[in-house]
Amino acid sequence: MTRRGQILRNLVIRKYTHKNYISQDANHIHIFCDGGITTNPGGTATFGWIARQGQHIIAQDSGIIGTGEGMTNNIAEYQALIQALQWAASLSPSQIFIYSDSQLIVNQVNKTWRCHSADLAPLQHKARTLLKSVNATLCWTPRENNAEADRLAFEALQKPSNAL
Repeated sequence: MTRRGQILRNLVIRKYTHKNYISQDANHIHIFCDGGITTNPGGTATFGWIARQGQHIIAQDSGIIGTGEGMTNNIAEYQALIQALQWAASLSPSQIFIYSDSQLIVNQVNKTWRCHSADLAPLQHKARTLLKSVNATLCWTPRENNAEADRLAFEALQKPSNAL
């Protein structure tokens, strides 16, 4: 696909990310993922994701990725995507759409932007490999459409099993 074709494809996908599509398409799985961090960099990094089929929540997860040196918001966002993709890999083949409010993650994984960070490159590679293996489509969604995943990532700090 040409660079122009990829840009046009991304624009079409972005228009598809509004909430009204979920109720219309009960055969597809839509996964929203988000990462968070208490202090960037060096805080406690968390992830959250929620999977829907039609109006039904079929799975969700959240947790703490790590804390301290090396933790950044972008690492948290990548780990949220990877966690969601690892769950999606357990499904029988179906049409899967994964949404993130991180333009950096979406554009790097979709190879619209290059990844210049040595810390993010292995995560990008892992995310791309998983994305291909589950035949999913990764799309950007506005932050307001990703509130449930954001809430899960925040609530991961409150879970007793996640106490550091």
